[in-house]
Amino acid sequence: MRGPPRQAEMGPFLKALRGLKFTVKEANARRHAAIEWRAKLDAARTVSEIMIVEGRAAAAYWRCFQAAGLRERKNGNLPRSWMRFAQRGKGNAFFGPKHAAHPINAMLNYCYVVEAGRLAKALAAQGLALPIGYLHSDKKGRNSLVWDAIEPLRPAIDAKVFAFVEAHEFARRDFPQSGYNVHRLSRDVTQLLLHSASLPAREIEAAAEWILKTIMRSAGASQAKIDSVGKRRGRPTRPPDGP
Repeated sequence: MRGPPRQAEMGPFLKALRGLKFTVKEANARRHAAIEWRAKLDAARTVSEIMIVEGRAAAAYWRCFQAAGLRERKNGNLPRSWMRFAQRGKGNAFFGPKHAAHPINAMLNYCYVVEAGRLAKALAAQGLALPIGYLHSDKKGRNSLVWDAIEPLRPAIDAKVFAFVEAHEFARRDFPQSGYNVHRLSRDVTQLLLHSASLPAREIEAAAEWILKTIMRSAGASQAKIDSVGKRRGRPTRPPDGP
């Protein structure tokens, strides 16, 4: 049974979370808020405390993107509500029975799922048991460890998605309706998004190696053994960075 992690075990998670950066220009108030959340994170001593800080900081993080929105192609017939990214609504998994109401949420969901699939392969290649998570509880049918490992990568994924949104113009037909106020991505948008927003393979591999080293450290492995992870590829391993 896994108990609450010791402070030393939480170190890599804390370091990764401290590294989160807002990917849009912040107002002074938002800068002060970021400093405040990082101070609260430093003071956290249990997973529960970290999760509380994470939830509240995430709400502040997503508020930084409120001015982002889709740019309309000529005669694109976009709904006015799509011109602004009001809030991050997860909904169910993108490929599940429900889809996102806002196209930017649909793009984020899609990219998270794609990168989670790539990360699952990298974690499995390290010999790790994917259903056993540490920050995400075990749940039947869910690879909880994958969602632990993807957390430090989310800012990089977000940055690529919002850069894609900023670089393109869209029309209503790019997001076919699949239910009441529910939309999915067209094949053209999906292909462009995969080409533009996928993370480099080295970042996926680094995330998998980092989670392995974190588990080894918490299990009491020697520093020499921990340091050996990743050396077979001829590079040191460090926690994956945000954008």
